[in-house]
Amino acid sequence: MQELVNYYDYRQFIKDFCLQQKKINSSYSYRLFSKRAGVSSSAHLPLVLAGKRNLTGNMLEKYCVPLKLKGEHKKYFYALVEFNQAKEVKDKERKLQKLEKIRTKFKKQNLPIKQTHSLYSKWFYVPIYELIQTANFVNDGKWIAKKLGKRISSIQAALAIRALLDAGHIQKDEMGKITTKNPIVYSVDETENILVRAFQLKMIEESIMHINDPIEEREFNSLTIGLCEQQKIQLKEKIKNFVEEVNSEFSVNDGEQKIFQLNLQLFSFE
Repeated sequence: MQELVNYYDYRQFIKDFCLQQKKINSSYSYRLFSKRAGVSSSAHLPLVLAGKRNLTGNMLEKYCVPLKLKGEHKKYFYALVEFNQAKEVKDKERKLQKLEKIRTKFKKQNLPIKQTHSLYSKWFYVPIYELIQTANFVNDGKWIAKKLGKRISSIQAALAIRALLDAGHIQKDEMGKITTKNPIVYSVDETENILVRAFQLKMIEESIMHINDPIEEREFNSLTIGLCEQQKIQLKEKIKNFVEEVNSEFSVNDGEQKIFQLNLQLFSFE
């Protein structure tokens, strides 16, 4: 079983903990877990693990007993529960930042902690990743910051390059040239999904800032339309295919390039 601080799903952690205990003691069960937690209902744990009930207040404290959590581990578990049970994207993002701060303390203890530098950890990682693929890229913090409209500092840009190198998203050859390494992948992992949603939210906010840009530098369009369920499914597929086609057709270019952001949203008013 991996370290608690490598988990981003407290329910999965509890499941793995119980499985590990079962291997040690074949008579171990959810009922025994509940008994050690001082929980009278044997149905509570299965409901929690199924996502049908949340952990709050006193019950959260009780669960730490059979899990044998103390100190920073207990603090991380509390923060993990808050993260998993948060509803809004921005709230989840704040909770995730809290988790990462606690993880930093464990890193200092040289515990086996997985690298978590997602391409979506910071909103500007993706634009910088794309910028690196342009023919005119210059590995200089000031140059990168300028290309992003000075929305970040030169120090943030330099640190972003270091983070992307450490995470293996980009690489540096013997001549010091930086190139991209891994393709952008939308993960089904909850943590990654939260970061992707936070990134998308930031890009929507950015689009509002550019609505008054010169018409030759931007394209804004909208359509309000009635759709049946089958048409909605078909349109969603068309949008996905369109994005893939645009990426494939326009990603290779030897000329001088700027980084553009293409947003497509489809939602119901109901």
